[in-house]
Amino acid sequence: MRLEREIQDWIVQLVDENGWSGGSNLYSVLRYDSSPLSQEMKAQVERFDVAALAPSRHRAVPEACRVLRSLVEPRLLSSDTNIAVIPGQTLKPDLVLEDVISGAYVIVELKRSKKAAREFATELLAYANCLIQQRPGSTVFLVLVSTSWAPLEQFAFAELARRNIPVLALEYREEPPGEGSPTLWVRSDLLPIASVNSFPSNALLVDTKVFWLPQSWQLGWSNSAPWMNRIEHAVGALVREAEQGHASGFVLIWYLPHEVPSQVGNRPEVRVFVSVAIRNPSHSKAYDEFNDEQESRDFTRPHDPYASIDDTAVRLLLNLELGRGVQSFSSESEGTWDDLRARLERENACILRFDGFGEIGYQVSRWRTQKRYSLHPLVPDITVLPAWHPLTWLAALESLIDLGEQEDGDSLAWHAFRLGEGLSKIANPYLAPHKGRHFGNTAAQARFARTWCDFFATHKGAPNLSTQIDNSGFRCPQIQQELAIRFASSRIAEEGELANLCFALGYQAGSGCDNIDYLVSQRHKLRNDGICLPQKLDARLDELDRHYKQRFRPSTTMWVPPRSER
Repeated sequence: MRLEREIQDWIVQLVDENGWSGGSNLYSVLRYDSSPLSQEMKAQVERFDVAALAPSRHRAVPEACRVLRSLVEPRLLSSDTNIAVIPGQTLKPDLVLEDVISGAYVIVELKRSKKAAREFATELLAYANCLIQQRPGSTVFLVLVSTSWAPLEQFAFAELARRNIPVLALEYREEPPGEGSPTLWVRSDLLPIASVNSFPSNALLVDTKVFWLPQSWQLGWSNSAPWMNRIEHAVGALVREAEQGHASGFVLIWYLPHEVPSQVGNRPEVRVFVSVAIRNPSHSKAYDEFNDEQESRDFTRPHDPYASIDDTAVRLLLNLELGRGVQSFSSESEGTWDDLRARLERENACILRFDGFGEIGYQVSRWRTQKRYSLHPLVPDITVLPAWHPLTWLAALESLIDLGEQEDGDSLAWHAFRLGEGLSKIANPYLAPHKGRHFGNTAAQARFARTWCDFFATHKGAPNLSTQIDNSGFRCPQIQQELAIRFASSRIAEEGELANLCFALGYQAGSGCDNIDYLVSQRHKLRNDGICLPQKLDARLDELDRHYKQRFRPSTTMWVPPRSER
């Protein structure tokens, strides 16, 4: 079968009109190659294994898996039939199928490599738009079948996937070796498999808009529902607008729990903050592209340094209103995500809502789905936690942002340091009085849970901690926290004295405990044995040592009584 018409008739024979028996025949001719990506897709489609795809996969990959799943039980709706409703207009897709399970529509277009890529891409989009107009709210998948893929076709397919359109590429092969009939091979290599690489925190700029709400709103109380509805609708519209503009970032709504209401006019009011962070895709020209330093200075002098700043967050906040009776200020820059996070912890902020959109929103949602099961040893079910709880979004967000120090030297030492730091923050006495929605406390819970579950999964004999869940989040009894820390410490000690010291240093960095003398003496002992800390951890210990010596340094001045009192 070399002609498009012959291939089309062959596919029609594989699809039963009722979709119950013949659908499996269509999926039976699909083949996956031996590449890791293809095998991950096969596991997710056939075993419904959500965790089969690596977290780093581009969002176009799970979208393609949705398309593949729709081919398990499809029903034939039309073949070479005009689906246009406008008189005089002709739109004839090769095949239109309906997924019996999900109800999604699948448009199958067959093209030979000699066809122009712009032709089939434009046709597919026109077909999809026509079906959506006829059936509002329906889901439409696109499938491209070709005997070979030319570079121009590959580029067009990648562009469709980049636009987050559920699309799948199949290659028709005429009875390949070992097969008794023609097959359709999944071309996973044409998907944009590039992950969302970690980017520096200074590329995630945050702007905050302040709203003055009547004190009668009573933040955190159930009778604030009318006000919350206004915020929910306003922020929901902001998120939709951001997604339409292909922006990537998040929205955070928060307030200061111990803030004294300001007297504005004749009524006291409280502040609510809406912070919007947008991933900044703009980058200034690299200096190494200039011939010398003088040339680079000549370039930067006449250019506005803010020209490369993405103002998407500002433009979104300009249109954010809560309605009449609510005063607001124009947005101001918070700086980077690092700056906002430090402020949330410093001011003991309470989180009301978190929303992610674009690529960041996708990664957060995917993390939530996977961790619902993998965090089970510590948190019975992550989905019962409120959406604002940092456990449901902080870990995924920080995995996308390069927040940590660049590791140098012994990787085992750094692993021990990170483990101690992650487990100990929940034991920080500064966070003890913080409850409920307080960012510092819930962020510490999130880091403790994530760190312990990763450690629990890789170490046999680790105690299975029990927790209690309430409206404020999850609670792990202090005695069990200490049990987890002792177990981790004992296992790290088996890795050697250097790892043991780094674990203790990480524990001090997270909890703020006063064990500097022990750390300094242990470092001195290791140095005598010819063992040194990684350079950056060594410098951190020096800084802590200086800080505590200055903090407890006795006074060098003496009080001398006046002469008359001698």
